[in-house]
Amino acid sequence: MQQNSESSNLAVCPQGLIQVDPHAERRWPVLLTKVGLHLDARGQVIENDGRRADIVRRFAVESLISRLPAQKTERDRARIWWREAVAASEGDSEIPGLTTENSYFVNAFIMDGEKFPDPRAARLAAARAAGTDGKIPTRRGRPSKSIAEKRASAAARKRRQRAKNSSADVTLYSPVMENDSLFL
Repeated sequence: MQQNSESSNLAVCPQGLIQVDPHAERRWPVLLTKVGLHLDARGQVIENDGRRADIVRRFAVESLISRLPAQKTERDRARIWWREAVAASEGDSEIPGLTTENSYFVNAFIMDGEKFPDPRAARLAAARAAGTDGKIPTRRGRPSKSIAEKRASAAARKRRQRAKNSSADVTLYSPVMENDSLFL
């Protein structure tokens, strides 16, 4: 395990990764982001608790260095990078298997070459095409009422107001009031 100043600064891609992967310097920031480590304005990694950074330093880098030389294709290398990002990230320690439905997760690590199709993008395009004929609506929010709806609302409002006013004018007489000489 390397323990020099180069490996302690996670903002810089470790030299061992650069030697085994030609796109390591471009994939390294993606890995850090997926793991939950971000760079500040000075280019230093923001370590909230240090645990994630320690996991990347101790396990992810060494695992990448040992696994990447055996992979020859861009997609295979991207799968290894994705696997290490999932393994080092917070949450469940179980690494999900890649299938044809979720292989687009690897796309963030594919630098050159063909990426996996994303079914979410296809569903979104189909929904846009079906709902608005491919056009984005110009008005957002609640649709405006039709004239008939406005008239019906106004008539109902008037009926409620009349019922309220007419019930206020009615005086109820009790048997006590009828027998009282002042009310006769």
